[in-house]
Amino acid sequence: MKPFMKPLYQEFEGHLYRLFNATITEARNTYFEATGKDLDEQYEMLYEKYGPRRVRAEMNWHIFSVAVIKEEIKTDKTMTEDEMGPFFWTLGLQFDELEPHEMEEG
Repeated sequence: MKPFMKPLYQEFEGHLYRLFNATITEARNTYFEATGKDLDEQYEMLYEKYGPRRVRAEMNWHIFSVAVIKEEIKTDKTMTEDEMGPFFWTLGLQFDELEPHEMEEG
């Protein structure tokens, strides 16, 4: 991991542990199993292309996606978009409003 990524990873790891009692290693393995891609390489590519705000947004998107799936399993109900917004805020994740050029696909 590149040194400038350390604070982002620390934040990501804290959220993984707090919300799912999971480690970064588990996240890496799950991501690789699901996509066949290296999570760290994906984050570093985003950092180099768009900067730290986009990396944080991607990390938070990964956390949010897992949280939604877990909540839907728990409640046996699919969340609507109207329910997802407020649910995001219950997770304690930082929201950075991105510029259009920062939202391009990585």
